[in-house]
Amino acid sequence: MWFMIAFQIQVNSSLILTDSIFGYNMLYPYTDNFIDSNQISRKAKKEFTQIFHKRLLEGDLIHNSNTYFNGKPSNINQLNLPSSLEVHADRVGKIFDMVKFIENNWKRGEKYHCVYMSLATIHESQMKSTLQHARIEDGYEPTMALIEEISAEKGGASLIAAGFLIEGRLTKAKMAYLEYMGFAFQLLDDLQVNFIFMKIIYLK
Repeated sequence: MWFMIAFQIQVNSSLILTDSIFGYNMLYPYTDNFIDSNQISRKAKKEFTQIFHKRLLEGDLIHNSNTYFNGKPSNINQLNLPSSLEVHADRVGKIFDMVKFIENNWKRGEKYHCVYMSLATIHESQMKSTLQHARIEDGYEPTMALIEEISAEKGGASLIAAGFLIEGRLTKAKMAYLEYMGFAFQLLDDLQVNFIFMKIIYLK
């Protein structure tokens, strides 16, 4: 959120906390927690991936994206989820509601199609990031090259999407700038997490 405020200042945009900024900054903690949870089955995660990707790109057939979403939680009984996700319906409903906040500012259509394309790209990167979780039963260990590639892609995608949610449309120069900045921030974040993890191990 702080970066989005700083980017508004950089591009001489009105300094305002919009519905889409709120929705975006809540969306990825929610989805990260879902994808990284050990209490959710692989099948449920896989089906969530497919459903959420479609939701980002195509919208919601039940909810009219041209109507204003006031934050009232959606009826989870209308989500029509597969059996593996029914027990997680409340969490999935909250995730979908964050997309509705974004739709308050950026109506679906050709003009702002890239807003939703950028969000779908982050989601794809999130799923790739699960490859970084090395486990004995998976029979593989992620290489440093793969870890770097995923971090660069996810970090870049996150700030490009942030830019689209500020301006709606971006030039190639701004997209390149945001991609490099995103990778730098992601790298710093990964280093912080690793440092904390190593410190915990040392203290034990």
